[in-house]
Amino acid sequence: MKVSYLFAACLLLFVLLVGCSTEAAKENDLLHDYALAKRIAAKSLSSEQRKEILPWKLETVTPVSASSIPSFIQTDDLNPDSLIYKVQFYTSKDEILGPIGVYVDVASQAVVGHQLRN
Repeated sequence: MKVSYLFAACLLLFVLLVGCSTEAAKENDLLHDYALAKRIAAKSLSSEQRKEILPWKLETVTPVSASSIPSFIQTDDLNPDSLIYKVQFYTSKDEILGPIGVYVDVASQAVVGHQLRN
């Protein structure tokens, strides 16, 4: 009887650990994509833009669909299944020009385009 309880407990623990590990793997993939998008976007900025970025305000990374990219950015050659993220950098000139926005395709590791600033 004790063996069956022990076996059931081990089986339950195994199922819980497997379920948690797949969820953690998905979260790690998402964090990797966010970090990659930030790195690609930061490399695409000019030295002037890099000087404007406020170091104490973290950039935001938002997943976007290809259809929600502004029309002035060329998206004809994008795959509809592309993983596109908008990386937004906050700057010292946000009140005048607005933040710097960069659209990044993580799958191809390329910049899709930049958001217009006022």
